[in-house]
Amino acid sequence: MLYLLERFLSEPQGEVAVRIGLADAHPSMSELAIIGVSVNLPGGAAGKFAVVGPMRMDYERVISAVNHVAQAFQSAQA
Repeated sequence: MLYLLERFLSEPQGEVAVRIGLADAHPSMSELAIIGVSVNLPGGAAGKFAVVGPMRMDYERVISAVNHVAQAFQSAQA
């Protein structure tokens, strides 16, 4: 999982990344997608929040959920 987060979530902090088809990571993952975001957390920590699921997921809903969780973690410590 850490490999997927590092490899496919390289967008600037706060920008949602969407990667459809993860065959580059492993052939058995060709039908999966990852949606995630990198965030700076209070205290200097960095975090990544992501969902790995089937390519036929509700992208709009998952992107919204990932953003919501990331914002909640950022503001919980503020």
